Amino acid sequence: MLLGLHVGVGRSVAAPIGPSPKPAGSAGIAVCIGLGDYNVRDKLRWAETDAVAVGAALKRKGYRVLCLTRAEATVASVRAAIAQKPTLIYFAGHCLDSQIQLKDGGLAISELATHTRVMLLDCCHAGKDLTDQGATVVFAAGKGYAFEAGSNGLFTRHLLDWIKQDDASGRPSLVQYVSSRVALETGNWQRPLVGRL
Repeated sequence: MLLGLHVGVGRSVAAPIGPSPKPAGSAGIAVCIGLGDYNVRDKLRWAETDAVAVGAALKRKGYRVLCLTRAEATVASVRAAIAQKPTLIYFAGHCLDSQIQLKDGGLAISELATHTRVMLLDCCHAGKDLTDQGATVVFAAGKGYAFEAGSNGLFTRHLLDWIKQDDASGRPSLVQYVSSRVALETGNWQRPLVGRL
């Protein structure tokens, strides 16, 4: 299991993260991408700070983190980062036609999936192409819209709460924790889901 990600679609993934700090990189590489300042789409208030916050939380759990935000969130820089075969990819921003939207164009979610085992996607419509087949586990904010609330994307706020908890055998899985809280807070308007690509 990675981050305690009990997916419910076949099996758990990788090794658990322990409660004590680990040397950077011992849990693997995490690529965290955030873009909120779009020229042709609505601006997102918290996408960039969410990517930085998730990166910092994962670093404390032992990941070596590559964080790409604002002008660094380009197709070329993301491709260079994912070529390092990260354990996990996180993205906050816009998704359109099954592509994450970057500073200079789109990049297919399916392309990201060929370079990692786990993706966490806080963007609209990212869950619509998920199946129960594939090598990469994807936990997405939902099939429809993803909302921002307070000082984070709603999905990311609960994701960060879960990551920051001590690793204990009795705590709910990441999927259970985030899904139930987001659904409750939005009256089921936003329903995170997990699948594979």
